[in-house]
Amino acid sequence: DTVAQGAAPLRAEAFDAVRTRLPDISPWLARWPRGEIALWVAVLDREGFTVARDHLLFAPPAALALPDPALSLHVSTMPDEDGQQVFRVSVSASAAAFGVRLESPGVPALFGDNDFALDPDETLDVPATPLERVRPDEFRAALRATSLYDLAAPGRDSP
Repeated sequence: DTVAQGAAPLRAEAFDAVRTRLPDISPWLARWPRGEIALWVAVLDREGFTVARDHLLFAPPAALALPDPALSLHVSTMPDEDGQQVFRVSVSASAAAFGVRLESPGVPALFGDNDFALDPDETLDVPATPLERVRPDEFRAALRATSLYDLAAPGRDSP
């Protein structure tokens, strides 16, 4: 649930260091347990596209009251890049997911992003490059996604 949200204008030239003041969240920290609060910060450009985002959690993973994000994975084949095989891994979550990580045990691969957060009902496309050519069905069978939810709920199988 969103407790509050807002926006503050910010002006910066390309590559300038920018500092801004975050909102005072002490009233929320006094009202709700720290394991139930996350602060999302996003920087949008003039056209409204996200150029940077991050989140702050106020409790260690084991103390977070995280719902199961029900991570979902979809793999599609992309054109080779400089002779390298590339897959698009589309990751989505039905609830907020923090510390999302992709791995493919037995099929070594490089992922274009790893250790990210997802908003509920958001999909993020991550390029994946296997170190050796592999059949798409083999890659999909090896692919796993985990999040901080899995740390707090050991034994849960990931997709």
